[in-house]
Amino acid sequence: LPVKEYLVKHRDYLVRERGLLNNVVYWYLLPIFISEVLFFVGQYRSMAVLIISILFVFIVNAAIYFLNKVAVKKVFDPLIIQIDKAIDDFKMITD
Repeated sequence: LPVKEYLVKHRDYLVRERGLLNNVVYWYLLPIFISEVLFFVGQYRSMAVLIISILFVFIVNAAIYFLNKVAVKKVFDPLIIQIDKAIDDFKMITD
């Protein structure tokens, strides 16, 4: 596989991965959050324990969401920019 084609495919992969991380709420956090809430409702002991449990789950999920957003900004966006520059450099060399 030529280097330019590899860079283009790797860029496409990173863009899809970035999209997954940006939408982590829908495919990862929401289904688990609903299941956890239903679990705690089923284990009902008192309203205070239920609220604390759901709040804890919400805070953990919010932390996961924001860590994914940080990963997109600090890891994936710079990588995509570097690959774009490399692809442009290859275009300039071959043109």
